[in-house]
This record gives sequence, C-alpha cells and structure tokens, in this order.
Amino acid sequence: MSAKMRYWPLLLLSRLPWPILERISGFCAVLLSHFPGYRRSLVAKNIQRAFPEKDPAQQKKLAKAFYAHFSDQLLGILKSFSASEKELQERFVYGNPNIFDPALEKGKSAMIYVAHLGNWEWFSLLPKAVSSPVYSLYLPLSNRYFDGLMRFGRERFGIRTLPSSKAYRVLLELRKKGERNITMFGADQSPPGPENVHWVDFLGQRTAFIQGPEVIARKLGCAVFFARIALVRRNFYHVEFLQLWDGEEALKEGEITTRYAAALEENIRLAPQLWLWSHRRWKHKFAETGT
Repeated sequence: MSAKMRYWPLLLLSRLPWPILERISGFCAVLLSHFPGYRRSLVAKNIQRAFPEKDPAQQKKLAKAFYAHFSDQLLGILKSFSASEKELQERFVYGNPNIFDPALEKGKSAMIYVAHLGNWEWFSLLPKAVSSPVYSLYLPLSNRYFDGLMRFGRERFGIRTLPSSKAYRVLLELRKKGERNITMFGADQSPPGPENVHWVDFLGQRTAFIQGPEVIARKLGCAVFFARIALVRRNFYHVEFLQLWDGEEALKEGEITTRYAAALEENIRLAPQLWLWSHRRWKHKFAETGT
C-alpha cells in the first residue's frame, strides 16, 4: 500500500490552510495546558529548575508560551505532510548552508547536532539546501503505523533515515566508499541510563548527555555543527549553523558535547518557549554515577 493510501486521513487534514490550522492550534494549546493538561506538572517543574530566577508568574507565562508553540509545532508537522517544497522553504530558512563546504572539500563528512527546538521536523528540507547526501538518525517507534508516518514525513524531500543502532556501521561503510555526507543527530534527549554519559553544567544543573554522536564524530573525523533556531514570527523560523569542531582540533574527551550543551543553552535562553519542556530531561541524577 502506498504512503498516500496508508495515511490519507492525515494527508487530507494537512491540506487545510494555515489560518485554519493556526486556529485549531490555539484550541489545542488550551486543551494541552488544561483539562487536565499534557504533562503540566513536568513542564512546570522543568521550567522552575531551569529558571529559578523567574517568579511564579513569569514561569507560568513561559509554560503558556511553550504550549502555544508546541501546538503550532504539532500542526506544522501535520502540514508538512502535504505542503510544497517552496511553501516550507519560505517558513524554514537556512541562513548559511554553505558552512559545510570547507569540510566537505577536505574529504570530510559533516555532523549536525540538532535539538528539540522550534519545528525540528522541518529539517527534512535540508537536502534541498545542500549538495551532499543527508542522513537523519532516528529511534524506530514500536507502533509500525506511526514509525512509517515519521519516516514518510522526514523522507519527503530526500533525507535518508537511518536507525541509530546502525549509524556507525553504515556511516563507516559510506566513508570507505568515498561518500561525503551530512548526518543529523537529535542530541539533547535524556540518555537511557546514567552510565556511559557525559555530565555537563546545563541550565544551572548537572545534566547527562549521550556520548554516541561525539564518539561517532571522532571515529569518522567528521566536522561537527550545531543548528541554532530563531522564531521569526508564528510558524516562520530561521536556522543558522555554528561549527563546534573542525574534525582536526585536538580536544579532550567530552569537549564536543560540552560545546553543544553551551550552544543549546544559549539558544534556549534566547527563546525558551521553543524547547520541548515536556521531556523528562533531568530524570538522571549526577550522584547515580558515583563520580
């Protein structure tokens, strides 16, 4: 069965005009933040931990802004299932896609650390802005329907999805074949456990970050970049890539991840409503490792 047949109800809904979707989003934001709400206590707790200097009214205002943006993001993902390339390119603008060229010209591949910021699913447009093959790592979902839907959305414009468990093996084989590519990692999720992680001071607290992306980057000698996102206006974003490592500079273990965490924190503090505050980001405690 074709993807269009399998997902036709969602594809039909995705053809609603933006003004109507934005009205629906406003209604969804109310539902998510009330009656009884979507992870309200977790969102409030995360915001309190990250911004203790804000008074309760300011923290509540930020939580409300998060739900408004989160609803926009969900409807934006829905819209991306049928929106044209031109339509999405106007709403998700890459400011400096040529930043990867020096590394690629040296025979290196590039790795982009992305985060749960803005509408991260719209990075599916990246193949239209660069000349190299683009891969996106993902964790397969247990529900086959939604796993297929996620891959359908990400692959529409040429991204090649790759299960995280196969990442190093596949990327190593591609390097041996001489392919220079760009690979995207979602690197801000909480690790499965407190072992084999890199601890960083992040948003005022010791935070565990996964080490996988840095390990792969070092083994393959990839140049590493961070994708910084700014909200221009509702459902319009601007992306700027920052280089974290050129693939050659001598760095101590964990330094790439530390640089990523610093760049991510700066982005979050500039536009905190864009981050996914409903994620259990601090479920691991520093004391759990005994270090």
